[in-house]
Amino acid sequence: DNYTFGVIRFEVDQVSTLNSDGQWSPEVKVGGVPWKVKVSKRCSHLPRSSSPWLRIELHSTNAQSTPYKIDLDAQFILVNADTSKSYAFTKKESFVRDHKKRGCYLKKWKRVSNEESGFIKDDKITVEVRILVNEMKGTKDVPLMDFTNPNEPFHDVTLVIGGEKIYVNKQYLSIHSPVFQTMFYGNFDEKNKKELKGVHREEFVEMLHAIYPSCKKITDIKYNNVSAEYLLKLGDQFQI
Repeated sequence: DNYTFGVIRFEVDQVSTLNSDGQWSPEVKVGGVPWKVKVSKRCSHLPRSSSPWLRIELHSTNAQSTPYKIDLDAQFILVNADTSKSYAFTKKESFVRDHKKRGCYLKKWKRVSNEESGFIKDDKITVEVRILVNEMKGTKDVPLMDFTNPNEPFHDVTLVIGGEKIYVNKQYLSIHSPVFQTMFYGNFDEKNKKELKGVHREEFVEMLHAIYPSCKKITDIKYNNVSAEYLLKLGDQFQI
């Protein structure tokens, strides 16, 4: 099977003032479609539940006027300082032109706001929404990026993986990953050629297609039983 995969990682600040209006993440494209995450503090609609919860919503900000449908798996994650204690909830969702948001009440607020729980520090929490697109109908395709062509517009840095070169935009990758930001700009080192070790080149290129505005279907290269597992591992490695 083929998939399109992406991760929106969002640090929410001033959590003590969070309310039902919430905070919005920057827009990220997955499968060529723009998405945002909204994080808010709200009372759930569950019977006998009047206490506030942390709510996370995934919004499609696609302005396309013609009908479309996107079927996906969404994993909503509240990141813990001890990653083994991060809390996650996964559900299947469908997005269409007239229904562009889906979400969940992830955790009771009193648990989130307790610093001993490990979810909050310096009045900040971090959430992730991992998107695995299973089927897209009616969406408009975006041209693919060629990472093997040094003359592709906006490529400005060379990455060497296993002796082979690929070409990327360092500012774009730095926006999505603090690891790349340090690699490209840390210690005033702005060399235009970097070597990546311990990375499978083909898998890395698939990850690039996932974070660039591309509609390329993501292929399960290595792991036959768990689709896109290698993308999750690379996402963790580069904090994307």
